[in-house]
Amino acid sequence: MLVHTNELAFFYERKFQSIDIIKNRIDFSLEVDSSLIFDLQRYTNSNFQFQMGFRLGIAGFLDFRFTATSENNVIWRYFKGIPSMANLTSMYNDGPQNNVFTDLIDSFNFFNVSKRQRTGFKMKKFDLKFIHYLGDWWAELGISVYPYLNTGPTAPKYEVVSDVSFIVKWKPITEIKTDVGYKGETGIWTRN
Repeated sequence: MLVHTNELAFFYERKFQSIDIIKNRIDFSLEVDSSLIFDLQRYTNSNFQFQMGFRLGIAGFLDFRFTATSENNVIWRYFKGIPSMANLTSMYNDGPQNNVFTDLIDSFNFFNVSKRQRTGFKMKKFDLKFIHYLGDWWAELGISVYPYLNTGPTAPKYEVVSDVSFIVKWKPITEIKTDVGYKGETGIWTRN
């Protein structure tokens, strides 16, 4: 927990011990990372960010990682039922979305679009990463998918874009590498 003059912040990070699926061959692990920040001067700037990921590893051959990041910028509506908060939460409609647990479950309800749209939890990014071990070399493919507000020549609209990176490195001297990437917002390939 951190306290500054204008904000109160809570952080939680946990990496769970990996579980062997096949002893010394295939393992699986989970990790959770979250932050809750209350802006004490402009309370509508408060937010909650939740990140959950897992890793599946094949010993000496391949690691697969998946991470999903969700953000909630309307956390004050969960205080709607508290009598002393009536003035601060009057702009929020009554309903089940004011319960944090119901709201979180609704954000994963892919069978009911209206529940998913009213939730305060919005997906910010999906990350996929593949790391292939090649003896003295390793190759990494990374893909990030996220919404992007395109303010181009037409009316602003959200688009789902992806960034791609591919890196090959030599383990003994990591400066010997090739790095190719694609930035979805600009549509430009780069090489480092």
